[in-house]
Amino acid sequence: MISARRCFFCFVTFEKSCTFAENILEMRKEIGKWFMDVAKYVATAVLISSFLGGFEQKWIMYSVGTIAVVLSFFIGLYFIKDKNK
Repeated sequence: MISARRCFFCFVTFEKSCTFAENILEMRKEIGKWFMDVAKYVATAVLISSFLGGFEQKWIMYSVGTIAVVLSFFIGLYFIKDKNK
């Protein structure tokens, strides 16, 4: 009988023991999700501040916000990508 064990690094219950490679893959996916969340939060902050703030040069805010969103989104996609496929 195999008892269910809880992996320390990826906080997922496994029926078998977790290998180091599985832990690294799970951590990469979580980091990727975090970067994609950052992209969403920055986009939301730029939109809300554009409605509420009285900025004279909005193009600076939009360009920096767009660069931050695109950069964090693609970094998140890079980390989520499964290298075994």
